[in-house]
Amino acid sequence: MSEPVRYEVRVACPPDHAFRVFTERIDQWWPAAHRSLPGAALAFDPPGLGGCLVERPPEGEPVPLGRILAWDPPDHLAFSWRLGAPPGRFTRVDVRFTAEAAATRVAVCHTVADSGLGPDWPDRAARFADNWRRVLVPYVEMIGRPRP
Repeated sequence: MSEPVRYEVRVACPPDHAFRVFTERIDQWWPAAHRSLPGAALAFDPPGLGGCLVERPPEGEPVPLGRILAWDPPDHLAFSWRLGAPPGRFTRVDVRFTAEAAATRVAVCHTVADSGLGPDWPDRAARFADNWRRVLVPYVEMIGRPRP
């Protein structure tokens, strides 16, 4: 199996708040430049195991980006991710929320899973790593960084 993409940030709040902002307010912090449909809203719909991460375009039907595979607030969220994978294939994103003093460590682990990416994973993993660094900036800004 290929090496997963790992990226961590720390936010100035307890894990339950970090989880809620990540899941309930994803449309407010996820950058528009990192959406597949112009003007689309992003949501976990319905929230919870078996739901989907969807983009809702201004007109038309919601487009599923992946299925929610784990929903264990405030500790763990996992979902499949179809963008950057061949049609009908998915990667897997696990997000863990861990208390650290007066802050929360939010750890993203993006894996090849059973996506069929095979030899394409290293190239795509590099792009996923760069994208996670960019995507999580507004999430951290929304919550705030912990004080040193």
